Amino acid sequence: MALYLMKRANYDIHTWPETIQLLITNEDGIEMIEFGSLNRSHPLIGDRVEAIEEHIKGVEKDFEEKYVTAKMDVYEEIVDYVKSWVSVLFT
Repeated sequence: MALYLMKRANYDIHTWPETIQLLITNEDGIEMIEFGSLNRSHPLIGDRVEAIEEHIKGVEKDFEEKYVTAKMDVYEEIVDYVKSWVSVLFT
């Protein structure tokens, strides 16, 4: 669900696995040891990263099939972007 919400909010979901990996390093960038998953409320970071990477392609496919998206770099100025959406809403 988080991947869909992030994609809908226009975040680059392909960078999320890298971001999650940051959770297993300390402030000096040294990887910390993760303890077993028994009695934990969340899966291990490595398991989370694998699951995220497996689901990204499905999320991308779903968005291509179900949503119309526009990238900001298509428009020269933010004003053009806003005008295009206003014209869609009121026509």
